[in-house]
Amino acid sequence: MTIRDEQLALTRGRILETFLELSQEPGGKRTSVADVARRSGVSQATIYRHSRDRDALVAAAANHRLASSTEPLSTWGLSQLEAHLRELWRKLAGNVRVAREGVHSDAGRELRVARFDVFRTELLRLLDELGVDTASTEAPHLVASVALVTSATAFLDFHDRQGLSPDEAVDVAMWTTTQLLERAGVDLSRLERLDPGSEPETEPS
Repeated sequence: MTIRDEQLALTRGRILETFLELSQEPGGKRTSVADVARRSGVSQATIYRHSRDRDALVAAAANHRLASSTEPLSTWGLSQLEAHLRELWRKLAGNVRVAREGVHSDAGRELRVARFDVFRTELLRLLDELGVDTASTEAPHLVASVALVTSATAFLDFHDRQGLSPDEAVDVAMWTTTQLLERAGVDLSRLERLDPGSEPETEPS
């Protein structure tokens, strides 16, 4: 990464952190680009170079603190997925206003579609390793269902409509995920053995 790239990343981080800070202040005021510029010391023109409009800024802010895990899904077991969800959904609960805006904006939808493409590829690879017929007509249904129940949209439904805490919502999401995987014929004990740090399986001599 060049010095310019580092400077751009720092500026982008300051913009997004400022948006998140402002959105958490009491009063329910809709945070504007002008508000972010005043608080961050970054000009509106520079902010618009990083985000094409306010919707894109909202979507980027909603995802800013959720990008901590770069571990590919295919290396996870169920415990990694559960820990990942708990971390992400607790963060979403810390700024539900931005999470709602991010989910419902057009820019947020674009990001969700891009994330789903990555998720679908990784989950299909994992299912293939577990012996699931990924060419079957049911495989896309399984992937879409697991993606839905572990999404920010699902969290907001659990939180806003059902009044569940982040941990309660994760419990429901994980129960549903295991039910879906079992129905697809996945041996969940084998899935757990994919966890990093677990003992590799050995062939009998």
